[in-house]
Amino acid sequence: MPTVKPTQKQAEASIRKVGTKTKASALVLAIALGAAVKEGISLDVYDDGLGIPTVCFGQTGKAVKFGQAPRVLDECSEALLARIEVGIAHLDTKIGAIRTPAGPITFNQLTAGEQEAFLSLYDNVGDGKYGVKDGLFAQKTADRVSIIVSRLRAGDRWGACMGIFDWKYPQWRGIQKRRQAENATCVRDLVAAK
Repeated sequence: MPTVKPTQKQAEASIRKVGTKTKASALVLAIALGAAVKEGISLDVYDDGLGIPTVCFGQTGKAVKFGQAPRVLDECSEALLARIEVGIAHLDTKIGAIRTPAGPITFNQLTAGEQEAFLSLYDNVGDGKYGVKDGLFAQKTADRVSIIVSRLRAGDRWGACMGIFDWKYPQWRGIQKRRQAENATCVRDLVAAK
């Protein structure tokens, strides 16, 4: 029997409570609250539509298996906040220097909107692996980074945001809506700075 699904309001309250307890940064908290809306919440493990066991706020991986006991909401919030912090650190390291007219910057120095959008995309597509799967840092058919990462490193931040639309598979309506939201978030602060 499925567990009662928490409301969006309950999920957001849990994220805020756990974020305060763990001293999450304002950016991590904002990204987590955005992810709660994009991903939704399920305390029960479910099939994401591609046969991948998924739980909480879109959490996947070796620790998530079909038939497991339901999660607790605060446990899901802790996992989401930790996933975001690890993702930000990973992107900062893997992307490296980003050219700007004022000198190189890192992922952590991009606008909040850019960080949120690229982290959301990364959380969805991963690193990738040559010969296996496309991702931000490797392509299935070529051992190279994605166009997004190439554009970012070259300083074409607007072009990197537009590259989000290239990630349209599987062609579900939900993926299209997610990419549109990620793109809008990505360019939000860039447009405001113009």
